[in-house]
Amino acid sequence: MDPKVKEFLEAAKVKEKKERDEHLISLGLAKREYSDKYDDNHPQYDYAKKQYFCESPIDITDEEYEEIKKITEKSHDEVRIRNGAEKFLGVINIILLIIEILAAIVLICISFNTYNGEVYFLSGLGVIFVSLISWGITKVLLNISNNLHQINAKLKG
Repeated sequence: MDPKVKEFLEAAKVKEKKERDEHLISLGLAKREYSDKYDDNHPQYDYAKKQYFCESPIDITDEEYEEIKKITEKSHDEVRIRNGAEKFLGVINIILLIIEILAAIVLICISFNTYNGEVYFLSGLGVIFVSLISWGITKVLLNISNNLHQINAKLKG
């Protein structure tokens, strides 16, 4: 076998084992090894036992892991997030932003055609400023809501 191919296959196996171990630990299929001192092998701290620990996956066969993967993939695929309200508010938010920018443009254009146009010009700039801030705040709140839906779905799943 070519040395490059052999090296590639070994690296792929190491990566696959690492992903498998992380997946098992994330599912709670792990055992803890405790120590009184902090070191690279025991990086986490258990406040209840007042000791440092590391987690390693429990020993399972490849067949058992394939069954676990099937079950976790099914439960992960079944999770559907209903965020119709967030989508609706996002569309309304964009429509309002467009209307407010058009209104600001109209105010700025009027300011060039009137005698005391400073008031219209400053009003137009104020409308743009306020509309961008309100659009940004609404966007952030919608993102927070969507993230909470995803976290909730993962906790239930």
